[in-house]
Amino acid sequence: MREGAAGSPTRRDRRPPGLPVALPAAIAEAAVPVVRLLAGLIPGVGPSLESAVKGRTILVTGASSGIGHALALKLAAAGGVPLIVARRARQLEELREEIEAGGGSAHVYAADLSDMDAIDRLIARVLGEQGGVDVL
Repeated sequence: MREGAAGSPTRRDRRPPGLPVALPAAIAEAAVPVVRLLAGLIPGVGPSLESAVKGRTILVTGASSGIGHALALKLAAAGGVPLIVARRARQLEELREEIEAGGGSAHVYAADLSDMDAIDRLIARVLGEQGGVDVL
């Protein structure tokens, strides 16, 4: 990490608390809330994931595969209620079934988030059915 006056990080490179590498300033500032959330996933560091999400409604995009899929499973296992969103409805239904088989609950919302009209319909449907979302 480059250092400025008095040994402080320059405006270009900053290290968010808990992250062992320097990042460009804009990314570092955006990373701080994520690092704090992830710190809660490490046993003995910060609040547990369960205490952070239990009973909360959490909208998860890209949930039909990859990170979104894994995140929805993890949140449901911790007691959260994921609202799973992606274009592929069949994969979302399979994920919902997997979550329910594990004792959790999830709600499926198939939507193409590259289509602004579809986003408007998604928001109206989620608010109408859920009343709100605790975490995006």
